Amino acid sequence: MYRVNIYPEARADLFKLEAYLTQSFGHRIANQKIKSLLDQLDGLSYFPRLGKRVPQFVEMESANLFTLQAGKNTVLYHVNDDQAVISIYAVIDIRSELIRAKAFFFRERD
Repeated sequence: MYRVNIYPEARADLFKLEAYLTQSFGHRIANQKIKSLLDQLDGLSYFPRLGKRVPQFVEMESANLFTLQAGKNTVLYHVNDDQAVISIYAVIDIRSELIRAKAFFFRERD
């Protein structure tokens, strides 16, 4: 079994996701979604290669870099077999990132 280590940046992503979900859908739904996502991250300890390899890094030193699609979120993580550690680097929420990209786009056009 691998140990799952969530980096501070990924923790910040989770807090942003929780805030977005709470604002959009309420506390109950936000809590359910975050719990489900954390359960999926915990599941990586048993199935570390559940995600897909990031093709750009397959031939490099970071060949163990993966993405996991978790609902409408993409998790970026690294598997270290020598230490049996999974490092979660980012949790990207497609919805809030799209909203942020749209806001940036329209701000730049003004």
